[in-house]
Amino acid sequence: MHAVNISGIKIGDTVAVLGPGHAGLLLIQWVKAAGADPVICVGTRENRLQVARGLGADLTVSTRDGDPVKRVKEITGGVGPDVIIEATGRPDAVKQAVEMVRVEGTIVIYGVGQEPIDGFDIFSIYRKRIKMVGTMGRSDRERETALKYLGSGKVTVKPIITHILPLEETRRGFELVDKRLENVIRVVIKIN
Repeated sequence: MHAVNISGIKIGDTVAVLGPGHAGLLLIQWVKAAGADPVICVGTRENRLQVARGLGADLTVSTRDGDPVKRVKEITGGVGPDVIIEATGRPDAVKQAVEMVRVEGTIVIYGVGQEPIDGFDIFSIYRKRIKMVGTMGRSDRERETALKYLGSGKVTVKPIITHILPLEETRRGFELVDKRLENVIRVVIKIN
C-alpha cells in the first residue's frame, strides 16, 4: 500500500506491475483500489499471471511471448503506462520499466535487488523526465488502512497462499519457495 501511496496514482491512470510474485499480486489489488484503469501485469509464469487476472489485472503480458516493452507499448497506444511498479528486484526489469514508462511517468522500485544494473541508461530518465522512487517501510496509518482493507475483503491474500503446511514440513516449505516447485507463490506454516 505504501508503494501505491507514494506513486501518485490517480483514478484512470494506466499502471503496469512488473512481477506477479506475492508482493506484485498484492500491489495489483492496491493499484486497483487506488483507481488505476487499466492495470497491466508483466511476468514469466502463466500460473501467476492467471492469479493476477483473478485479483484485478485487466491485461497480462508474458515475457516468454516476446519483448514485454514492445507489448506494453502496443497496449498503451505507443505511450506507455503512467506508473510502473517494479516488484521483481531484477536489473533487467528496471531497465524495461525505464523503456516502458511514458514521458513524465513514474517508476516505483519496490522489488529488492542486490545486483548492480550494468548498462543502465540514465539518459533515458533525463530525456523522458521520469520520476523514480524507491519504497521501504510504512506508517502506522497505512498499517491500519491495510488491515481494514484485508478485513473487508477489498484486498485478499487467499489466492497468494498456495500451500499450507504443518510445522514439521517447514523445510519442505522453504524448498518449495526456493526451488519454485508446485506453482508455489507463498507458503504458510501452521503451528498447531
